[in-house]
Amino acid sequence: MLGSGEPSKLSEQVTIVSGDIDILVVDRFSDGREIPPRQGVGLARKIGADIALQLISDGVIRSRWIHLTDADATLPTSYFDVPAFSDAATDAAALVRGFRHIADDAFNEASLIYDIHMLYYTAGLRWAGSPYGYTTIGSTISCDADAYAKVRGCPKRNTGEDFYLLNKLRKVGPVQLLGDSVIKLQARASERVPIGTGQALVAINELADPRQDYPFYHPDVFTALATALAAIQSGHVDRQAPHADIVMDYCETTELGAVLKQRRARTETAVLKHRHDWFDGLRTLQFVHRMRDEHFGTVPVSSITSAPFVTRDVSDLEGLREQLYQLAFRG
Repeated sequence: MLGSGEPSKLSEQVTIVSGDIDILVVDRFSDGREIPPRQGVGLARKIGADIALQLISDGVIRSRWIHLTDADATLPTSYFDVPAFSDAATDAAALVRGFRHIADDAFNEASLIYDIHMLYYTAGLRWAGSPYGYTTIGSTISCDADAYAKVRGCPKRNTGEDFYLLNKLRKVGPVQLLGDSVIKLQARASERVPIGTGQALVAINELADPRQDYPFYHPDVFTALATALAAIQSGHVDRQAPHADIVMDYCETTELGAVLKQRRARTETAVLKHRHDWFDGLRTLQFVHRMRDEHFGTVPVSSITSAPFVTRDVSDLEGLREQLYQLAFRG
């Protein structure tokens, strides 16, 4: 849904064939118009969002929100009813809606485990106090037009464009989670992109015992992350905090130690923003991976109940997913 049919300065690749437009189709498939392989879904999202931004700038679209989704997503009836969230979303740079992967019997358990894996990571980040604690699924994202323009739009990447877009947007404003607005996503095998849902489902389904063999971050990864984030708040690592020695070593072997000592900004708010902008979603993920690879390893889904934020019996995957969903989207 892109406008009321008023004229707009769109690229020459877009042809308006009706004066009363509800759907605008952009041809990037015909010979000579193909999307380059390395730019894939990121460029596809960018083309659509950039056109929407132009239409908003021209006054054709009155909403401030640019919605990104996919053709195989089933949207809730309230999808475009953003005013329903206006109080919470007033200053948001992005909105992230809830999701659920829908699979046939062959991939039902795999899709549940994949959802749990994503929600477990997000719940762990939120429990630890990270401002980057949100899911990063492209088809669930909406962007504020001004914020989208400030970060120069969607990255032209073949995969991970959603992660990097939200990582940039979070630095110019909050990411608001809309857990009551659930988008249903098709869970199916796919090799269209190097990483993502399709590849993960295949990998999980090929395991002899997915509940034991699919790796989850050890809960202590998030305990160490909480100590690191507390150091970002205070400016130093509390030597009595869990895994303080490991976090101190991380500070000494990365730039985080120097970042904690910097006081160039005049206000405490600006100091904290500088630290969190440095220790962003990407560096948070890198921290988690280092903790996994060098210290704590991985565990099966049956062992994540030792995490301080998980209490549900993992024999009930559906119940576990629901608990983690509540933690990820409502805290």
